[in-house]
Amino acid sequence: MNPKAFFSFVFVTAIVVIAASFSVATRYSVHKIGFEDKAVFPGFAQKAQNVDMIIVKDAKKEISAKREGNSWFLVERQNYRASNKVISDLMLGLSELRLREAKTSKTKLYPRLHVENPENKKAKSILLTVKSGESELARIIVGKVNNEVVGAANVGRYIRMPGKKQSWLASGRLDIPVSVSKWVSPEFLDIPSNRVVKVEVFHPNGETMIVSRAGEKKFQIDNMPKNMIVEYQSDIDNMGDGLDK
Repeated sequence: MNPKAFFSFVFVTAIVVIAASFSVATRYSVHKIGFEDKAVFPGFAQKAQNVDMIIVKDAKKEISAKREGNSWFLVERQNYRASNKVISDLMLGLSELRLREAKTSKTKLYPRLHVENPENKKAKSILLTVKSGESELARIIVGKVNNEVVGAANVGRYIRMPGKKQSWLASGRLDIPVSVSKWVSPEFLDIPSNRVVKVEVFHPNGETMIVSRAGEKKFQIDNMPKNMIVEYQSDIDNMGDGLDK
């Protein structure tokens, strides 16, 4: 290959590489405007103790948790008690959330990161609002989880501030409960079966069934009618497990 042909080949190759790079960048629109390392909500850790209302809204529903004293309750569920640990983890996640990398600012590409307007019927984003009285301490649109973030948590989420075009990849573990079951501690009673020695069941029609422990793991029916036998011993034994977790 003569020098002229060689340089022509190099020039054409360079053009192809540049065009391919531009095509990929345009397709995925991951514009690296710049890297950051700063808190999304500076000073939030000091304000968290004053939080008294948390609102989580997606395209289908809204869940509100309010604080009364040292306890939290779910407004939409007749003030059923919420888990203090869930609230604490959420506040910690917000306080540790840090901006890492600027992402797309194009509205049509928001759905790829799940940071679109949560008012849209098909939106997969979550709008999180944290308040103290009438003051908003935090308001953020939370998108997809990213498990390839470099940092102490090794995880992050795509986010966007309401009213702002720029979306971001933020580092930190921000777990937002999106169903009522995730907000509560469903276990309200736990009596291990090995503590149970007797069970009495009173039916609405007046009938009573009484079972008592007949061994380490088995129970017997104390008031079983004559000429009757137990068909399934496991059904009797299970009566002693009814209050376990």
